[in-house]
Amino acid sequence: MNQEILSIQFLALIHDADKFYHRAYGSKDKENYTYRFCKEVLGLDEELSAVFTDSECKYAKLIERANCISNEIDNEEDSSYLEDNSVRLKSIFSEIDFGKERKKAYFNLNKIGYSTYPQETVETENHYKELWDAFENSVKGICTNGINKYAFDRMYAMLFEYTTLIPDSNLYKDGSFVSLFDHSKLTSAIAGCLLEHQTDSFYMYEFDVSGIQKFIFKVVEGSSTKKGIAKALRGRSSYINLLTNSITYSILDKFDLTESNIIFNTGGGGTILLPFEENIDSILKDVERPVKEALFEMFGDTITFVSAYVEMNAEELKVFKQEKALTLKMKLDENKSKKYNELFKRDNFFFQMSASQNKCNLCGNEIDDDIERCSTCNAIEHISDFYTKYDKGFVICYDVNDALKEYKDEDLEKIDFKYCQIYLIPKYKMMSIPSHVYIDSINNPELGNVRFLANLVPKNKNGNIMSFGSIVDELTPDTCGDKKMAILKMDVDNLGAVFAFGLKEKRHI
Repeated sequence: MNQEILSIQFLALIHDADKFYHRAYGSKDKENYTYRFCKEVLGLDEELSAVFTDSECKYAKLIERANCISNEIDNEEDSSYLEDNSVRLKSIFSEIDFGKERKKAYFNLNKIGYSTYPQETVETENHYKELWDAFENSVKGICTNGINKYAFDRMYAMLFEYTTLIPDSNLYKDGSFVSLFDHSKLTSAIAGCLLEHQTDSFYMYEFDVSGIQKFIFKVVEGSSTKKGIAKALRGRSSYINLLTNSITYSILDKFDLTESNIIFNTGGGGTILLPFEENIDSILKDVERPVKEALFEMFGDTITFVSAYVEMNAEELKVFKQEKALTLKMKLDENKSKKYNELFKRDNFFFQMSASQNKCNLCGNEIDDDIERCSTCNAIEHISDFYTKYDKGFVICYDVNDALKEYKDEDLEKIDFKYCQIYLIPKYKMMSIPSHVYIDSINNPELGNVRFLANLVPKNKNGNIMSFGSIVDELTPDTCGDKKMAILKMDVDNLGAVFAFGLKEKRHI
């Protein structure tokens, strides 16, 4: 990873450390605590720490510009020293118009791992000091070897843990929608984009993974006597998340960017902020080509991947202009209709139906005659077992450049997506993280992106995971009548329109 980009994104990520500190301890002289935080807590050298005292240096100017853009996107006033510590982070759902009086709900100050549902009233006790002290202790000394990948990943995870439920600004008595973490993350993303070209133009990149529902529920088709369906469903959902994340990190790696540039990332796609590049089209094709080829080789036409991007200047980025959003959506929809174009254009493109009559006994895919299950179903079963075994927390490493090929651990699981190697590790044992490895910490904030998964499953008295049949037979009371299990699938469409126009009750005359 480019060291200069890593440094500017790290420094931009912590640019508001003094805001957090002053809420905990106050400051009559309003000194720049971020400088002391860098030197005395993180162990950063004088040259990089001085970014927060020398407003004329290159990094300071870039971070200030990124901060200004981020503040306007957040629709927040910039204020490093805030006055009212009773102000809390407000739930965005408070803004949905249901056609009646809106009730506001707020989050209590806490670590993200101990968050609760937003409440109409919050506690008045000030927990800023408690949170700051724990945060400071968690990042102490991480920069004694300079700003490296470990330092960034540790800081990113700890800021997520301790500042996701803290409002960026408490100038508004009514509360703020924007957390200190989200503002810091966005400032870091913008700073990384500004560094290379120092231009106020960006690209908003969006990708979509199609065929998810068909892939996940394929195992329930056909005979009802299949074994391991419950495990397969759990594993397939996790498999799709790993696939989506691997695409996201492949794009970030190509541009030498960090996790900060992920605007959002779900099981079905994501949006990434990219820097302005004159040859953006060829750069994206270089990184997308192996992804598309690998997906076609592994899944045929079941799982597909398309993308689109739009250029926008700083002013358009601040409000994400409606016409730009519509253009991005239209381009993505258009590309879905020609998703195989790049593959078909290859001189060596050739597809031959398998001559085997043997099918995987779970998903039905054609396989070699001497095996019972396909490699994908075997990998999915291992993923499901791993997630259940280490439900208290583990680490996922996304290795785009074979940086971990020599890494050995008897408990790890490896998934080969061809363009990206994924390692599931019970606990991270390497303090020196290769620069091209991206980290997800699952159910235990440690490094990189922190994700919480509901991976608890019902187990029998022997501690074994129960099958669907066992769940129905053993957990359903006889008084419930016919013992059958139902599957409830839910989806939300037009979510943007819900926030924009509300869900007002229709009146019938």
